[in-house]
Amino acid sequence: MPVFLVCGSDKPKKLEKVISENFADKYYKVADDQWFITSEKGTTKSVAEELSPDGKNGGFIVIPVTNFWGFHDKSTWEWLEVNMNKGIDS
Repeated sequence: MPVFLVCGSDKPKKLEKVISENFADKYYKVADDQWFITSEKGTTKSVAEELSPDGKNGGFIVIPVTNFWGFHDKSTWEWLEVNMNKGIDS
């Protein structure tokens, strides 16, 4: 399933409320203004429109995650591993 990074929010509390409502079991909070989201719709535009169709939930950027590397909590890597492989036949 496609995974997206939502970041750069100028209204993180408002945006987090929308994320938790629209992507209830499909997001992971990385930092106060950064979240990973999975979406069946599969485009940055569809995710952005679902988060703020009228632009009133503040500014933010949606970036598709196709690869990752770095240093973070173990739970971050586990969430990415599970969610990036959902829907892929082994």
